Amino acid sequence: MATDTSYALYMLEQENSSLKRLQTSLDEPSELQLRQYVERQLKRLLSQSGFVITTQLSQSSPASMCYLSTLDGMQQSQICKFRTELDAYVKLLEASLINFNTDTETLPEQTICILESWYTECVHYINRCVKKFGDDLAVIIHAALFNTSIKINISTESNDNTQLSTDLERFLMAGSLTRLIYTDNVQEASTENSIASELFDIKDLRLTLLESGYQFSSKVANTACTNWAEIILKDESSSSFKLRQHLEDIKLKRHYIKTTYISL
Repeated sequence: MATDTSYALYMLEQENSSLKRLQTSLDEPSELQLRQYVERQLKRLLSQSGFVITTQLSQSSPASMCYLSTLDGMQQSQICKFRTELDAYVKLLEASLINFNTDTETLPEQTICILESWYTECVHYINRCVKKFGDDLAVIIHAALFNTSIKINISTESNDNTQLSTDLERFLMAGSLTRLIYTDNVQEASTENSIASELFDIKDLRLTLLESGYQFSSKVANTACTNWAEIILKDESSSSFKLRQHLEDIKLKRHYIKTTYISL
């Protein structure tokens, strides 16, 4: 986890709207200050120190779980760029709490792991993708923008390959235009992608993850995607938020992509 991020998990007693700490990475004074603040703001389900999500443990239980993640001041305004990833990750957290015992208040080990790795999984994946794929990043950007499916085959099972597969799926989702298209334009976007596929023979890609690297079935990208990849690679060591901003800028400029394709 990044050194400037932290987390806290509380049990919310709905009868008096008080929070009981279950797990946190904060020191005692910071945690107490945060808890008192969140209790005051809980009705709005929003904290200026991060984000709050509550979930009912069971219909018969008066207790709910309250999950709060915190960032330093500079990052607070940028975390919303990863809202989709965070929402999906919280579902994993909720699923890990299905057998939580409110009497013993002992958290499952899986829940603790999810809490501790939220920043690494939800935010830092973009840095790992940029570092891993290097010049081939243009192929991935192209696939994301044109909704080209990448079928991932893990030839050699390893934690690194499993992580890379998950990271790539998140990167493709982050680079997709789907969430930027209003309902009225869905058909138009679908038609545009269909025409592009016919004109440039865009096919589903296969990515094989090997013990010593990876292999694409083909490498196709247009000039714009290649140029954008170069811009991102120049900032490879930058923060995840800056890299994500580059990706958001690319999506906004997608309308101006010229139809000059190259085969890498």
